[in-house]
Amino acid sequence: MEYKSLEIRVGLTIFIASLILIVGLMWFQGFKVGHGNYQIHAVFPMVGGISPGDKVNLNGVEMGSVKRVRLRENDVLLTMDISRQAKIPDDSRIVLQTVGIMGDEALAVTEIVPTQNFFDYAAKYTDGGATHICPAQIPEDVALEARRLALLAHRVLGCEPVSRSDFRWDDSKPGVSGLCFLETNTQPGFTPLSLLPEQAAARGIAYADLCAWIVERARCHV
Repeated sequence: MEYKSLEIRVGLTIFIASLILIVGLMWFQGFKVGHGNYQIHAVFPMVGGISPGDKVNLNGVEMGSVKRVRLRENDVLLTMDISRQAKIPDDSRIVLQTVGIMGDEALAVTEIVPTQNFFDYAAKYTDGGATHICPAQIPEDVALEARRLALLAHRVLGCEPVSRSDFRWDDSKPGVSGLCFLETNTQPGFTPLSLLPEQAAARGIAYADLCAWIVERARCHV
């Protein structure tokens, strides 16, 4: 009986030692148990509300998740766990875009270029903190797709009467495959530096007329 007990203890010890060795080798080689992922790091001037755990989609397919978001002095460092099936070029570039919706029409696509490396609160609400390029200097098919998606989000979410949707665009990807939807703002800003009034002005709609148009269409949802 004592011999069998000793044999079981020796067997368990060998099994545990083997398991530790296997896990140790996988960790040393940069693998995670149960995952075929690798980590990539990307630097952004802003991240538009992205947080750990958010999904990472490539060309509309989920290929990973956000692991860590770290605010640095002049930018934001994003760490992502990406499936090894996904291959991302080292020279990939991301462009931030926004589309304003008025009623049932996408007004325009605006590209946001911060004057400093980090697009923070001060850069957003301080004159000269960022340059708004309206219309954005991007391929026509990308602009049309951004407008289509913004209008689709506006309708599906039941937004009235205005909204603003934000996107990122990776110009290293072909066609519209590099366009990534971020979020829809159901109450876009109306300061002198805000994007929706700026896009309306580019379409010949004065600020006062825009405000009157919104008030005329305001209604309560119960």
